[in-house]
Amino acid sequence: MYNYQFQVRNPAPSLFALDYVLLEQLPDRVREALNWRNLFAALGFLTLLYRRNRADRLVLCWTLTVCLLLAQHYLWQWLETGHGLRVPGIVPGHHGSIHLTAVRAVLFGVGVAAAGKGGVLAGCRALRRFWSGRSQSFFSVLTQAACAAAACAAGFALYAAHPLTAHPDFQQPDMTLYHQYHQRGIPMYEWILKHTDPHAVFICHEDELAMTIVMPAARKLLFPPYIYSNPFVDPGPLSYHQRLLVESVSNKDAVAFCTERNKYANVYMILREADLSSVSSSPTILFSEVFRAEGLVLFEARPCEARLR
Repeated sequence: MYNYQFQVRNPAPSLFALDYVLLEQLPDRVREALNWRNLFAALGFLTLLYRRNRADRLVLCWTLTVCLLLAQHYLWQWLETGHGLRVPGIVPGHHGSIHLTAVRAVLFGVGVAAAGKGGVLAGCRALRRFWSGRSQSFFSVLTQAACAAAACAAGFALYAAHPLTAHPDFQQPDMTLYHQYHQRGIPMYEWILKHTDPHAVFICHEDELAMTIVMPAARKLLFPPYIYSNPFVDPGPLSYHQRLLVESVSNKDAVAFCTERNKYANVYMILREADLSSVSSSPTILFSEVFRAEGLVLFEARPCEARLR
């Protein structure tokens, strides 16, 4: 990091924003946040402010960190769209949104417990006025039992009124998309993990294949997707070298291909079976097929010494 001197040469990763965290959709997100669950989450936040133990302080730090990251995410969008100023973000906004969901769940639980305890304590104080002859231990046990019951009842009632399972993300999937985007790539991922050198370089024509197969296998991409690229490295040279390799394959130019290929230990290319008929993407004589599974084909660049004889 010291060598980079924090000079951002590729702002694409930090300026990436999914639809639901775009600045123009912020009013919709605020309206969606006005519900009973978040009211109890706010009560939970206030409750933690008055506590002094370490765990509660950590939750508060987590909450404030998430809020600051989201604020910075919307701030750079406002500066860019309203004033033409480009300020790189710290992390993409959807990460902050995911953490905010987790924080709200924790604060909701704290708020429900605090509300239940407050209601029970108020009830017990009222009972003491009528049963003044009872011992303090009786009311202590009664209070603890009633607090637990009240918290469970309040949580169940609120969950029944606004069930999280009504959200599409929590519905039982039919596994079709899971098989299409993840499960189909597992055999290729496992083969790459077991049979390729960690320093091997991969060419992927689709970001989906790069993200679901090559990157999980901890292998290098000649040109990674912009949102996953290094913000401190200029992507121009990487894009240029990939273009030279791909064009040499398309043109069946063995000399140009070997000039680039010899810069790397091993070069692989992943294609879909449906794309093999495409002349522009066909690996031809420069690559040899080494593995095929689930509609995906892996090619390895042939040794250049044999091609140039």
